[in-house]
Amino acid sequence: MLRSILTARGPAATRLPHSPGESVARFRDDVSDVVELTDESVGLAGATLFGAAALVIMASIDPVITLVLVIPMIAIGVLSRSMREVVRRLHLRARVLGAAVTAYIGEVFGGVLAIKTAGAEEAALERLRAHNRRRRDAAVKDRLATDLLDAATGTTVEIGVGLVLLLAASAMRRGDFTVGDLALFTSYVSWLTALPRTIGVILYCLPQAAVATERLGRLMASHEDARDLSRNTGVWNLLP
Repeated sequence: MLRSILTARGPAATRLPHSPGESVARFRDDVSDVVELTDESVGLAGATLFGAAALVIMASIDPVITLVLVIPMIAIGVLSRSMREVVRRLHLRARVLGAAVTAYIGEVFGGVLAIKTAGAEEAALERLRAHNRRRRDAAVKDRLATDLLDAATGTTVEIGVGLVLLLAASAMRRGDFTVGDLALFTSYVSWLTALPRTIGVILYCLPQAAVATERLGRLMASHEDARDLSRNTGVWNLLP
């Protein structure tokens, strides 16, 4: 984005959505959302491979107990999928209103002399408070949606673990499940619980990253698109 604003053909001012302050907010908040998705995705491949191998081993020992462990993962996927549009909409509103606060603060600093001359300090502060109230309400709703998904993920996982222990107890009384099998399942469960949590985080980070990519793409030149956001640009060559 910095390379595009500084070097792409055409006036950069026409690409700034509202003000330089809001553009700075996009560099800060929206880039952070994309990085968070990338960071959370790093461990997903390893967790998926381990989970697949563990489920095969566990299914060979007791398919019923293994199925109980799979059900929470499916539930998390369905829940996250159904909440995706809600998370995207709430996150977009929170980012827009947060950027509006940053933009307004930039305008206030740029027009300090005019505000003091007109004696409009209290009016400027009241407008800032109004911006912050809207930003706060939107941010709380955005955080509530993601925290509810986190709570739902953790709850379904713990329910699955409890069901496994109950089923294992009855199977052990029948002699179909040994102490060694229980030790193996207990060891794998501690690792498998990380998989639905990771998937849950990825699923609500995806709409947030989609919002961020759309907002960041607005800062690119007209002949560029979202793919230019991640290509190797050699920006460091411009530095002394």
